[in-house]
This record gives sequence, structure tokens and C-alpha cells, in this order.
Amino acid sequence: MAPMSINWVGLGTMIRRELSRLMRVPTQAFVAPWISALMFIFVFGFVVGSRIKLIEGQRYISFVLPGILMMNVVNAAFLQSSSQ
Repeated sequence: MAPMSINWVGLGTMIRRELSRLMRVPTQAFVAPWISALMFIFVFGFVVGSRIKLIEGQRYISFVLPGILMMNVVNAAFLQSSSQ
């Protein structure tokens, strides 16, 4: 099987188009994911976490924070790919 070659012109075009689209909607691309993450961290990390003591020797915020951040990354990736 022959190795795949990279279409550098197409790749450059795709990167330029995506960067220009991101700059047209900076609030949607940068601010909204941060607000969403901070809101989830506040609600689940501090409000709910203040009522839960320890989970296997770890604080609740240490337990739930990686999941909240990954949920936010996946959500932002989905929203960025489906918006225009």
C-alpha cells in the first residue's frame, strides 16, 4: 500500500477558513465555553461538593473536575463543528 500524501494547499485553505470563521464569532468560540465550564464547576464543584465529604480519600472537586472539563471540551468541539 502506498503511503498517503498530504494535500498542503487544501490543508492551508482549511486552516485559514476555520481561523477566519473563529474570528467572526469570538464570543461563541472563546467566551461561551469558559462561562459554561465555570458554571458547571461552581454548581457541581462547590454547591454540591460542599455537601459531600470525601470520595476514596479525595475531595469531591478533585473527583468531578476532570469530568466537567472533558465534557466542556467535547461540547465545544461539537458546537464548533456544527456552527456556521
